[in-house]
This record gives sequence, structure tokens and C-alpha cells, in this order.
Amino acid sequence: MEEDEHKERVLKLIDRIKLFDTRNAVLREKLKSKTMRPKQRELLTAELEKIPKISLPFAGKSVSAKADTSFVARLRFTQMKLNEPKESLINIRKKQA
Repeated sequence: MEEDEHKERVLKLIDRIKLFDTRNAVLREKLKSKTMRPKQRELLTAELEKIPKISLPFAGKSVSAKADTSFVARLRFTQMKLNEPKESLINIRKKQA
């Protein structure tokens, strides 16, 4: 039960991060426009600063390929561990049917 709640919480956080990232990308594209008036540019810049930045364990640091690979591996391992109970339940149900 706790694993399901944890998985749901993580998925909600991932969705929220994706939402912030897409908003940031749209605002950055608008700021690149050369035909924008200075007042509009100031408003967009202020709005961009309001949206929280995505923070990762390596934020602000230069990351080696090895550290990046190990971070991704840990994420995949955690995801696999979260999915194990679900997969075992599916297998049990298949055997019973």
C-alpha cells in the first residue's frame, strides 16, 4: 500500500516538473522573439522567474558521463523495485485464472 502511494506521489511530481518545463520552454521561445516590446519582455521575464526551476541532485554542477549514467541507473532500479509488487500480482492472477 505504501509503495502505491509513493509511486503515485512520484508520478505526480514528474507530471508537475514536466508542466513547469513546458511552461519555461514556451516562455523562453517567446522571449527570443525580436519583435517584442520592452514592456512585454519585462512581464515575460518576471513570469519566467516566478515558475520554480527544476532541481536535480546535480543542479549547478558540471556532471561527468559516469555520474549521469549512475544517476539514471539508480532511477531505473528504483522504478523497477516499485513495479515488482504489481508484476507479481499480475503473475499470481494469471496462474489462478
